[in-house]
Formats: sequence, structure tokens, C-alpha cells
Amino acid sequence: MLAVRDGNFLEFHLRFVCLLPQVLKISLVIGDAAGIRTALHECQEKEYGKTKAIASHCPTRWGITHIIAQDIIDTKAALRNLVERPDWKKLAETSSNSGVPFLLGMTD
Repeated sequence: MLAVRDGNFLEFHLRFVCLLPQVLKISLVIGDAAGIRTALHECQEKEYGKTKAIASHCPTRWGITHIIAQDIIDTKAALRNLVERPDWKKLAETSSNSGVPFLLGMTD
């Protein structure tokens, strides 16, 4: 769970605000590229024994960014495994969103 540590709410808030665009983009990338989504599900199955959903952005749903961020944290190991796959570069090219390799941490 995302939480304020050591009572420093301002520092936590500033870090979280800086992450919001990346959180939304990760959700968008996973939602728009079937190949990436399928590969992520394979990585999740291998890592956790089941698949875990990452919520989609819905601007009218209060707190959705926090939910998406928590979903990403909950599947962090599988996301790491995803970008370490030999076919990651090819999968990243299937997304209509620019900057996918850098967004998910793969930087040749």
C-alpha cells in the first residue's frame, strides 16, 4: 500500500505527483498493446501463479491514479521480468505510445 513514511507528507506528495504521468502511461501502454499485456500475464503467472490486473485510467473515477500505482507496485517483479525478456524490444514496438522501452525501464 502506498503510505506516508516518517510523517513527511509533503515529500511523499511531491514524489507521488511526479510519478502520476508515468503511472497513467504504464496503464495506457498495457491497455493498448495486446502483445505486451499477454507477455505481462505470462510473467505474472510465472512469478505469482496467477494474473493480476492493472486498472485502466478513467478520469471520472476518484482515486484511480492511486489504484493504478498500487496495481503496478503489486506486480513490480513481473514488470521487471517483462522488460528483461529477449523479445521485449519487439513487444515494445507494438504499442502506439512513444517511449515505451524507457517508460518500463528498458534502456539498451
